[in-house]
Amino acid sequence: MRYFFNLASDHDAISDEIGMELANLQSAIDGARRAIDELTRELPSTTRDWRGWRLEITDEFGHVLETLILSADEDPTRSN
Repeated sequence: MRYFFNLASDHDAISDEIGMELANLQSAIDGARRAIDELTRELPSTTRDWRGWRLEITDEFGHVLETLILSADEDPTRSN
């Protein structure tokens, strides 16, 4: 199944136009969490800039399947 990783806040959105073909939703969630963890480890000062942003994993129809928080002030592993 193809999963899309869209960035969203209350005021803006950045859509993933390409997506990734993955075995299942858990693979998409695990990959997204690893990417968020890596970002916060490698660029800790930029995580403040992501306050209020979330990563929404969607299917090909745009249905939000899972939401992960990007801000360092919030738990990045929190999901729907």
